[in-house]
Amino acid sequence: MYKLKSHDTRCGILLSILLLLSSSYAFSQCPSSNTVLLPLDATGHTSISISDFFPQPISLIDSSLSQEKFDCRDIGIHEILLEGITSSEQYFTCKELVVVYDSTSYCSDAIQVPKAILGKILTQEGVPVQSVSVSISSGDKLSYFINTNEDGIFLFNDLPNATYLIEPNRRMDYDNGVSTQDLLIVQRHLLDLKKIKSPYQLIAADVNNSKTITAYDMILIRQIILRAIDRFPDNDSWRFVKADYDFETPLNPFDEIFPASYEVDFLPVISINNNFTAIKIGDLNHSVIANQNQLSRSRSTSNMPIMQVNNRQFQKGEVFTIEISASQNFKATGFQIAFEIEESALTLEAIDGIQEEAYRKDGNIIRVSHTEISSTEYEKKQNILQLTFSAKKQGTLINNFGLAQTTFAHEWYDSTLQKHPLTLHFANTSTLSVSTNYPNPFTNSTLLPMNIPHAGLLYLSVYNLRGREIWSMQKQVTAGVQEIPIAAFFPSSGIYVYRVKFGDEDILGKLNYMVE
Repeated sequence: MYKLKSHDTRCGILLSILLLLSSSYAFSQCPSSNTVLLPLDATGHTSISISDFFPQPISLIDSSLSQEKFDCRDIGIHEILLEGITSSEQYFTCKELVVVYDSTSYCSDAIQVPKAILGKILTQEGVPVQSVSVSISSGDKLSYFINTNEDGIFLFNDLPNATYLIEPNRRMDYDNGVSTQDLLIVQRHLLDLKKIKSPYQLIAADVNNSKTITAYDMILIRQIILRAIDRFPDNDSWRFVKADYDFETPLNPFDEIFPASYEVDFLPVISINNNFTAIKIGDLNHSVIANQNQLSRSRSTSNMPIMQVNNRQFQKGEVFTIEISASQNFKATGFQIAFEIEESALTLEAIDGIQEEAYRKDGNIIRVSHTEISSTEYEKKQNILQLTFSAKKQGTLINNFGLAQTTFAHEWYDSTLQKHPLTLHFANTSTLSVSTNYPNPFTNSTLLPMNIPHAGLLYLSVYNLRGREIWSMQKQVTAGVQEIPIAAFFPSSGIYVYRVKFGDEDILGKLNYMVE
């Protein structure tokens, strides 16, 4: 059962079934559905079928519902599971709300009518948005507030008869879903290389809410990526549009005032389909993580270009420059990456190879967001970045510099703006070095890149946070760059720890697993 306040369990209530679409993450989004009303028959029973969920006919190879039949004992709010395989062989699964009540007074002597307002909030891609603060107000009377759950659903129960205004807002996580890929999409739009045609994406690109898209929006997007600012000026993190609204001029939604609220007139019965489309400002590629159940979108793992740097010793007081180069040929329109330095050993003096506004140092983290107007061809061993440091003490580069272990995505973008993961390897090292696994987070398996100094026997194991080993393997390896697959059975989503043992070396790192 949902943890939502249900109606009075007395059966004197109009029986209907409110079927509220959630979303599917593992394979495909669920086909669009509307609320369906199915009253009890004269014997106090009713049932639903797969076709009741969808306003338009849908062709299915197979389908199932976790519950199909209802009677007086089921009055209230339930959660059911809808699963199916479409004729195009796409699997989907949806969580649905079922609200059961009686219109015939079969279950009791009197008919009681619920006073409730219910709706759902989804992105343009059909992904439920959690933690949206939804308010309803009636004139000068006290407002009511509730947050959407992980399925994007909100429900106000036991309301007095009145006219209500429904308004959603979410003013948090401005950087969620905003990456250099979005910056490139806006850049191509402004240069007329590829125009944005969706009204929702156009609204998302107008990050300063000026009702135009300009180079200033690009500046603000990059500042959010580099964490130079933590919010967009004069705009919220999310905007909302009534789900049934049709834009008059989709290619210029700024010419009209689009509705961001519902008005429910005198409330005689439950008010349904108060649905909104949510727009994450700054997110043009639909990468936002909108709820706790959502899986990170998979990334390409083929032909991954690796950034490479030579390991070296440094002495106290020394000023030196490291060159980060490509380990293979690739063609990119941009990339983003974050480095972490040990501030007790190194001070960043300069970065060359990119414009000054394309990077920012924040504490011990150096974030880079680089774009090109057209694709740049990087050849193997070609320098990409040069970083100059001054040393506060003697040390080794590999022990004081590397990829940042944060939620910041290390990735590059090809000529079609498809994203691919980036990682950093250390060359000319006599010790084992391990880079960040990819994809990360992951759902099935992940690859752990490492630079192995010589042939030998390598041990790899995975532990949960209680220190219990859940998977291990051993492999005879040769010197050079290796990508070791981890295909363990992970019992639940969360953080796990890997351990690599090679000779006298013992390295620990983190894995972020998410259940499909």
